[in-house]
Amino acid sequence: MQRQGINIYRNTNGVEKIELDADGLKKVTLNNGEVIEGVECVLMAIGRSPNVEPLNLPASGVDQNKKGYIVTDEYSKTSAD
Repeated sequence: MQRQGINIYRNTNGVEKIELDADGLKKVTLNNGEVIEGVECVLMAIGRSPNVEPLNLPASGVDQNKKGYIVTDEYSKTSAD
């Protein structure tokens, strides 16, 4: 995603608030005090462990890394045909 110009903010301790500015863009205030202005879209995700064991992904040809996460390419495609 970063290669496509998307900014990723990690370890922010969450979002305090999101405000709409006069241009229709968002102003995001993070819990760590950082303020990000001129934002078109906000996508938030929390760290979770994958729960894919019951899916039997190897039988479908889907590769996983050592931690169990599904391996994808830069377009989020998996190894399955």
